[in-house]
Amino acid sequence: MPCSAYDAEQIARFGMGSTVEAILHEPQSEKQARLLWRIVGIVADNTDDYPNADALMLALKIRLAHADSVSLLGGGLHLNPRSLKELDREGLSRFFDRAMEVISSEVIPGLDIKKLVKDGLISIGER
Repeated sequence: MPCSAYDAEQIARFGMGSTVEAILHEPQSEKQARLLWRIVGIVADNTDDYPNADALMLALKIRLAHADSVSLLGGGLHLNPRSLKELDREGLSRFFDRAMEVISSEVIPGLDIKKLVKDGLISIGER
């Protein structure tokens, strides 16, 4: 049962008995995306290994296998990081949690992630 005139119009495009495929997608949280980028920026500013947030995010995407691999002609492999925008709410949440684990174990071992998240929330005006 359509919820609005627009919905009814969209459904009417398909004939009775048509097979229709639907993809359910919950948009990612803009707050969590902003928080992730802010935290990555804070961490990048506090390490000599990454000149900026973009460089650290690139490293995190590759480390967390959020990248496609391409075989190069003549041998070798190129990793092409994917956009975080392709992730839904659950996917971004998983990436966020895994990124925090990598940051606190490999980028700056022992870093207090709870404090970092709190500082990030304050920085983006959420607390």
